[in-house]
Amino acid sequence: MIDDNDTNAVPSAILDYTEFLTLKVDKAQKLSKGQRTRLRVTAAASRILAENGYHNLRMADITNEAGVSHGAIYRYFENKRAVAFEVLSGHGQWALDFMPPSEGSMSAYRRIHSSMSHFIDLFRSNIGLMRCNRQLCDEFPEFDELQMKNNAAWYRQVAAGMARRAGTTERARGETFGVASALGGMVDEMLHNVFVREDPSLTHFRRAPAKLVTMLSILWYRAAFAENPPSEEVNGAHPLLELKGVVRPDQP
Repeated sequence: MIDDNDTNAVPSAILDYTEFLTLKVDKAQKLSKGQRTRLRVTAAASRILAENGYHNLRMADITNEAGVSHGAIYRYFENKRAVAFEVLSGHGQWALDFMPPSEGSMSAYRRIHSSMSHFIDLFRSNIGLMRCNRQLCDEFPEFDELQMKNNAAWYRQVAAGMARRAGTTERARGETFGVASALGGMVDEMLHNVFVREDPSLTHFRRAPAKLVTMLSILWYRAAFAENPPSEEVNGAHPLLELKGVVRPDQP
């Protein structure tokens, strides 16, 4: 697999993984000929996967897109499954490494909001590859296992941060991994419905993703800390802050 960190001239602000790989091809003079060819094939496959999905991926299309011979591609990849695995496993690791560290002075809500905003921007910039992730997980156990491993690494990192800020009992801190996993699953499914499936009932979030960032950030904070975030940090009286369970006097 090509190391995503082996080209130091690619701008760190690139959110689109296919664009990231394409820029690496343009700046890969220090790589060997074989490494450059493999990288060109990977970048070409990423473009096709993002546009057409895994099921419509063909080796002939990759060779045409990459500008390599039919024989050359098989020196590096046995079949389209191997190419797709390289692209999507690289994309998954890149996304993990891409998450910026939070500023130490940030409040808990600001940390959550900043991370949520960045993750949603990253998701929106790679919708085609996010769709392919699920296609490969359904078909290939080894890719599904890799996805779960990456998710667990991210959830452990999130859980550790939650535990540090919670200041609660050891027993409560022990539950943070489960909470982080549940919240991460909530966010993944919501983004899939909004941006991949394009659920018509959620169109307003596609048009105004900032609203989605705020809603998910508030929900995450409430689930993690069992209270609302400070209203002054939510930029106004958000309706979610008023959503509470109330037991009427006539109810048990």
